[in-house]
Amino acid sequence: MSQPNPNRLPHAWGYCRASTEKQQITNEAQEQQITKYFDYKLSTEGIAWGFCFKDEAETSRTPWSDRRQGRLLFEVVQPGDHILVAVHDRPFRSMKDAMNTIEHLIAYNIKVHFLNLNLDLSDPMGMAMFQVVMAFAQLERGMISKRTKEALAWKRGHGLPTGRRAPIGWRKVGAKREAMLVPDGKARARAYLIVELRESRCLAWEDIPEALQAQGILGETEHYRRKDASGKMSVQSVMNAYKAAKSGFPLANGERQTAFDWEPELWRAWGVADSGGETATLPAGMPT
Repeated sequence: MSQPNPNRLPHAWGYCRASTEKQQITNEAQEQQITKYFDYKLSTEGIAWGFCFKDEAETSRTPWSDRRQGRLLFEVVQPGDHILVAVHDRPFRSMKDAMNTIEHLIAYNIKVHFLNLNLDLSDPMGMAMFQVVMAFAQLERGMISKRTKEALAWKRGHGLPTGRRAPIGWRKVGAKREAMLVPDGKARARAYLIVELRESRCLAWEDIPEALQAQGILGETEHYRRKDASGKMSVQSVMNAYKAAKSGFPLANGERQTAFDWEPELWRAWGVADSGGETATLPAGMPT
């Protein structure tokens, strides 16, 4: 918080927050509400307009003063200033965080306006009503979190996808609620090759990506993070694939589908056919 300047007019500062980058329209709508409120109510009271700080792709779990734009706001605001927020749940992560922040601002004679609440937070009754509103907002977030965790636990228990990426050795087919996991023959063959290089050839972890790249095997699937522009698998990706192969390619719930657990002898002799009809064969020159 900057030092007060007695010759400076009080300023009004806006604050907006969007949870994801795709919610840019949310910030624009909030800013429009804030500027309209300022023009209608504060500009006629000798208060100067400052700036509207907009946090994008920022989770509510981060305290207001620790967010990039929130931190800048707290650096420029001075005693006597006003902070305008379109919706009361944009700045705060919890009721405790809200009360601590509001009490700190009031102590410095900084007035906070929540445009969706007609409350005077400098008044005890207004503060009490604000506490009730924040308590229900926290309850709503808690109930949403509980339902989300229950849904994810049910999906894991039934071997269904819970995120954008499928476990190593599996691939996701279908979209949204229709999505399901099917064995990924190419990913499994690649993982078995890593086991072969590690255990039969006794290669160090750092040497396996080079050996794979020499045979034209790159990290082209979603499971493998690329190390450089050439597409070479990272050491961590190699270790993850090795662990998945040795564990039988478990699903999120730990279940293994042994009907699709091909043994190295099988894929060395005939290749590995996945459910999509593609075949992942052992490249020429690989150790047998």
